[in-house]
Amino acid sequence: MMKQLWKKATAGISALALLGWCPATPNLWQNAGIALTAEAVSGSAEEFLGTATEASGMTVYNTRSKYSFQMNGNTYYQGIVFDNSESTAQMTFDVSEVNTLSFTVGHTDNTSTGGAKAKFYLDGEEYDSFSLHWTMNLMEYELDLNGVDSLQIVLEHSGKGSYAFADVTVDGIAPERQSKTPEYDSAEDFLNHGFSSSNMHLGNTDSKNPDFYMNGRGYYQGLIFNDTNVNSYVSFNVENVNTLSFTIGHVDNASTYSEDAVIYLDDKEYDRISLNWNMNLIDYTLDVSSAKSLRIVIERSGGYQENSSYAFADVSVDDYAPVKTYKIAEHDTVESFLNGGYSYSRIWVADPESVSPEFYMNGRAYYQGLVFSDSNANSSVCYNVENIQSISFTIGHVDGKGDYGATVRFYLDNQEADSVGLSWTMPLQEYTLDVSKAKVLRIVVERSGGYQENSSYAFAEFSVDEKQPSTMHSVPQYADGYDFLKSNFEATSGIWIPNIEAKEPEFYMMEQGYYQGLVFTKANNSQTLSFNVENLDSVSFTIGHLDDSGNYGGTLIFYLDNKKYNEVSLASDMENTPYTIDVSNTNVLRIKLNRSGGYNENVAYALADVSIVPSASQSTPTPPEPEVLAGDCNGDGVLTVVDAITLQRFLLNDGTKLTSEKAADVCKDDIINIFDLVKLKYLLIQK
Repeated sequence: MMKQLWKKATAGISALALLGWCPATPNLWQNAGIALTAEAVSGSAEEFLGTATEASGMTVYNTRSKYSFQMNGNTYYQGIVFDNSESTAQMTFDVSEVNTLSFTVGHTDNTSTGGAKAKFYLDGEEYDSFSLHWTMNLMEYELDLNGVDSLQIVLEHSGKGSYAFADVTVDGIAPERQSKTPEYDSAEDFLNHGFSSSNMHLGNTDSKNPDFYMNGRGYYQGLIFNDTNVNSYVSFNVENVNTLSFTIGHVDNASTYSEDAVIYLDDKEYDRISLNWNMNLIDYTLDVSSAKSLRIVIERSGGYQENSSYAFADVSVDDYAPVKTYKIAEHDTVESFLNGGYSYSRIWVADPESVSPEFYMNGRAYYQGLVFSDSNANSSVCYNVENIQSISFTIGHVDGKGDYGATVRFYLDNQEADSVGLSWTMPLQEYTLDVSKAKVLRIVVERSGGYQENSSYAFAEFSVDEKQPSTMHSVPQYADGYDFLKSNFEATSGIWIPNIEAKEPEFYMMEQGYYQGLVFTKANNSQTLSFNVENLDSVSFTIGHLDDSGNYGGTLIFYLDNKKYNEVSLASDMENTPYTIDVSNTNVLRIKLNRSGGYNENVAYALADVSIVPSASQSTPTPPEPEVLAGDCNGDGVLTVVDAITLQRFLLNDGTKLTSEKAADVCKDDIINIFDLVKLKYLLIQK
């Protein structure tokens, strides 16, 4: 207990404090909004704090004030806060009448992370010192002041952090109002009490729509660690908490860099979790029953661009669950599913509502699907498939988009389920993927590398469970051979299709002039092109050498659905040769001209007078009969008594003609008789 002599010595200072003045300590009490009175603090720890001299760079808090400060999530009403306004903060006390001084040391919440060093001088001699840092546990400290007249406290800042000595107790006299440890009435209340945070924010549970997404799930509540190139962190007081549960994952559509989540309990590393953009969601439970503070840090590996966003979602605190938990998207159309992809790179979704086809594969026109862009880097996209059983689609090369190969890999919950080799000459492949036991599907198109090795592939006409595409592909139909020639795709350079409207022959073979055909012009390399022949039975033409071109030979090779069908040797002195290919069971015809090589071996050949035979299935369908109005015997579109008179005259064989016998067959029994007239009159009466 403080001696009466000390009380008398300080009574005058307390009285002056009533007038708003404190000797040698400008702004010491006033900064905290404190109005001390002798009656309020006489003989208290607060009165001792008011006797400080030579004070600077700090603020004193009094329990009778409405102001407070926080350390490690606890709220304090009395103590000394060393702010960062000056590089060195200090204060001096006369402690000749004090035996012991104790207090709690810690970092002031939500201030900068710079460190500091606390030094204590007893009668001018350094007695003790210790370092302070922003992640420190609260430290209980006691000074033995027996036989000491003067105590000087110095705080040397090495940054902008703020520190405090709280709940100062003098000779066993504690503050009138003790610190308060938070108690939470909901999981959201817990999250809102986070402190000393950086580069993170909270999900908004009041939003009608999800605040963020992970693996395609929409979340409302949680901690989102922003995509930045420096660490993210946040701390919580867990003195009144036993367990925390949450889901850890990558925020959809954020960058793809890997990071670590580090969990500290009372400033000791408890666990380290590797994070990456394609990770499965992790349901995590944390026992904090023996801890006072929890700190979560997202450590980034460094580098200006190495920034990604991760989240701890649906946080539960003991028995408090989130007020609003995640939702999984329900897709009422295939197109809704396709547009729900996330974390995509170098892909685009075709628009089935487009008037024109969005892309072509093997000559077919497609409106719906995923197109993996022509790039020299990998393409990828992810989908949540928790509510889906199976997905079907057609795999193929996008016409005219490079001739390099690739590999598509399918990952279910981050495990490779299958892979398919891709090439520009591949037939269309129908593919079905069972996703009934998976949560996430990831599709990756791997390209073999190299700046020029960029081809485009697509997955077309997706079906999701029983849902079908809203618009199906179309297969070309040709009016004639010239129309067929113009539909070619995957054509290399140097192939020419003459204009059949020319008045003079466009090319000659064996001195015979031709207006229409396919000309492989002079070149020193191979040439190729393809045609869709799904609606054809056969293709015919005349093969020959172009007059006045080189004298070198070659080989003409025909492929049906990427399988070699036949080859024809070519020579400069060859006769014009008629040739027919049966394509009745074929989707794609590819024609390739190989030259034997050499820079000067540039010779031209042609397929002239190309003709086609459409398949039987391509014949024009009979249009449906227009609907007729039962009883409308004169065909004027209106049911009147004139129709009854017309039918009656027809039945009397007076030469009256019926506009529509189907309309006169009112009974719909394929017979026109008196019963049809009776029913017609009945209809007129009802009308």
